[in-house]
Amino acid sequence: MGDKIATELIDMLNAKDEADAENLIIDFMHCLKKMDMDKKYKSDRILHLGYVPYLVGLAEEIQQKNYKKVVDRLNHMMIEDADYVMQPRFYFNLIPILEKVEKG
Repeated sequence: MGDKIATELIDMLNAKDEADAENLIIDFMHCLKKMDMDKKYKSDRILHLGYVPYLVGLAEEIQQKNYKKVVDRLNHMMIEDADYVMQPRFYFNLIPILEKVEKG
């Protein structure tokens, strides 16, 4: 993912309150859906599934409707692992988790 795109996504993830955080998550998800996934496999980790803790944490916080914590996790993810966000193995697991926010 380009640095400019990652920066734009990070900049949009600044929530004032839970309602604002909920809207930001939905906007973030829609932005991701418009982007092209990476065509080349990237891995600089020992484990292929090293991203799973992010997804589990996001899913738990969404289930509990802790949307500000979701925004914090997304921020951390974009800062630490932006290159993985558009990897198909990550993307196709992330989007359904974020869609739960929009579905309520």
